[in-house]
Amino acid sequence: MNTQPFVDRKSWFIVVTILIVVAVTQSTNLFQFPYYQDNEGTVISNSWSLIQEGKLSPYTNAYEKPPVD
Repeated sequence: MNTQPFVDRKSWFIVVTILIVVAVTQSTNLFQFPYYQDNEGTVISNSWSLIQEGKLSPYTNAYEKPPVD
């Protein structure tokens, strides 16, 4: 009884399945890279304020994410 062809088919099936999943995942946002969200301006503003002014936020009334998220 030879089980080698079955193992080879199973291995190929697993490899092909993983490659298909990777290809779909990578091609999802292939042409929109890098994707900038609306949050990045706020993060840069907060970083600039921390470096230049020593405050966590340049705004007095800000409803934002906590500094350590």
